[in-house]
Amino acid sequence: MAGKPNILFVFSDQHRHDVLGCAGHPLVRTPNLDRLAERGMRFERTWSQCPVCMPCRATMITGRYAHELGFTDNVTARRGDTVHDSPFKPAWPTIMKQLRCGGYETASIGKTHYHGRPGSMEARERGETSVLPQECELSSFIADHAIDWLRSRDSGKPFYLHLGFVQPHVPLLDDPTW
Repeated sequence: MAGKPNILFVFSDQHRHDVLGCAGHPLVRTPNLDRLAERGMRFERTWSQCPVCMPCRATMITGRYAHELGFTDNVTARRGDTVHDSPFKPAWPTIMKQLRCGGYETASIGKTHYHGRPGSMEARERGETSVLPQECELSSFIADHAIDWLRSRDSGKPFYLHLGFVQPHVPLLDDPTW
């Protein structure tokens, strides 16, 4: 492949590595993900450094252990908190910053949970509301925003797009083979 490859990182909560058609799951049809996996890379032998939302995401994008970063549990924003009060520090080196230095255009769409949404309580008090749809429509909402970003970006640059999906296969929890 000439030039730098585009990177699409699909991250989902509560989604086992083998719950994909391309991984051989007998009850799941995931044709779009299967096509991406066929032409890309799947991580089949990985594990989480910390199986808790915020620390897990921080370790993934910084490459550091949760205990090195200083937090191993989710946190909730308190009244008056700013992004600088979060255990996740904006100054940390991340894969996104490194890729931007290398000429990539980067975006993170969907659930990131990098911090406890500092300032969200004050925003609610000011009457600002969230744009998030009902939970059942969230996957489509995230996918639509990703497609919009891909269409509007500078096509002359390679991209890194981090998609964070929330609980994509909850109905399979009743499946004993899951």
